[in-house]
This record gives sequence, C-alpha cells and structure tokens, in this order.
Amino acid sequence: MRSRIAAFLAAAGIALGSLVAIAPAPAEAKDKPVFDGFRYNKKPSLSGCGLSTIKIFYEGELFGGKSKKQPNISQLKNVIVPQILKKKWDYVVIDIEVWDEIKEMDKLILAMKTIRDGVRKKGGKSKFGYYLMIPKRDWYAPVQNRSSKLKAWKSSNDKLARLAKEVDVIFPSLYTMFDSQSDWLKYAKGNIAEARQYGKPVIPFIWPQIHDWNKTDGQKYMSASFWKTQLKTVHDLADGVVIWGSITPQKGKRGWDTWKSSAPWWQVTKEFAKSSGTAKFSGCKA
Repeated sequence: MRSRIAAFLAAAGIALGSLVAIAPAPAEAKDKPVFDGFRYNKKPSLSGCGLSTIKIFYEGELFGGKSKKQPNISQLKNVIVPQILKKKWDYVVIDIEVWDEIKEMDKLILAMKTIRDGVRKKGGKSKFGYYLMIPKRDWYAPVQNRSSKLKAWKSSNDKLARLAKEVDVIFPSLYTMFDSQSDWLKYAKGNIAEARQYGKPVIPFIWPQIHDWNKTDGQKYMSASFWKTQLKTVHDLADGVVIWGSITPQKGKRGWDTWKSSAPWWQVTKEFAKSSGTAKFSGCKA
C-alpha cells in the first residue's frame, strides 16, 4: 500500500515524506477534444464552435421509468443499444448515480456489459465509460493531504479496478465543491493522477458553477479566470474534457439555466475550444 501511495503522490506532485505539494510536469501540449455536455434552456446551435459531440445517458433513459433496484436489461438491449448503433456516437457516458460503486458494482458491470456487448456484436465502435464512479470522487483526500485519508481513498479505488476493466474510458468528476482555485488544483491533480492507474484514457467532467452541494456558494458561476484555469489544467493532464451544465444560479431553485452567449464562462470556453480543441472552429455564432 505504501508503494501505491508513493506512486500516487509522485503523479500528483507530492513528496511522501513531507507531503508538500510540488507542481507535476505537464502532459504534452496538443489539441484534445472539448465535449459539449450542456443542458441549458434555449441553447443555440454550437456548430462551428470547436466542440466535440458526446452522448450522456441519464437514469431516466436507462431505466425507462421502471424500478432502479436492478438494471432494466430489456430497456438497455431494445432501446439504448439501437440508439447507439443508429447515432454512432464516438463516446457514450453512462450516468447511474443511484448505485454504490463498490457495494453494487455487479449491477454496474452487468449494465455496462449489456450495452457494450450489444453494440459490439452489431459492429458498433462507440467507446463507453461511467460518469463519476471511477475513481471515487474525493475533494478532501488530495486537498487535506493526510496520509490516512489518502490511504483510505486509494483503498476504495483499488476495489474499483474490476469495474474499470469493463469500460473504455475513465470519466472522473472534477466539479468544484468550494470557490478556491488553489484547493481545486490539488483536487483535480490528485483525482486525475488516481484515474491514470487504470490504464484507460481519462476525460474528466467539469462545470462552470460551484457544486450545489455547497450551501454557501453553490450554484454560483465561478470567475472567468478560475474557469480558464480549470480548462487548461484538465487539457494539460487529461485526454480531453466534458463540460457539463448548467442549473439555475438562483438559490433555492432548481432547473436548467437559460443560455447566455455573453456569459464570461462561455467566452472563455469558446476561445479555449478554438485554440485547443479538436473539432472544427468556423462561423461560431453563439
């Protein structure tokens, strides 16, 4: 276990003895996909804006209105698989958050195998992964940087290796829990380093708002400079990025926010996709 912790700390730029953060060497700079995972009301066409397409299947689609206690095999085989074969998405994200990733891992494996094998048997080439589940999202372990927390976190992630074998891509969640750029950097670097252990491409999810889990700052949009830092950090350390969002910023209210082309986060994103994305940037009118 000590060697595993040492390897993690080295990847995250942390010395085992002193546990003092050191900036890791950046990954090779090159264009990487910037995926559109938006859920805004009145979202315009983003054709030509440098964003790549990704499909996210949410629980409503995956369970088809039935019980969520077990995978709905019929729904997966007869509804989800045909959609994937028809649309031929390059990347497909499965978002099931009602199951515990360790205690109910067998359910997750069954659902993934049902979808993946159904697509592959028909010649489909889509690549699959679970949102959030691998590695176990943890803000405090890398931010507080205590060996006991790191050990417990890594122990949980070791148990997820069996699930990781069933996916093509690791889609960790790097949503911002607190409005602290320095803490987010520790969190992001630590979670990406941990995700690398499974030997699969790593494409994190990020979101331009503070997570609504935070009762003080939750739902508010972060500054443009903070958002730019997130995009650049993920670009440097991972294999692409999915941008999700977004819920209304009004406290105490739920529902999707309304698209605003003038929003600072979108202006930053558009420029970033133009300079660093892999999709064509031409005539972006949003």
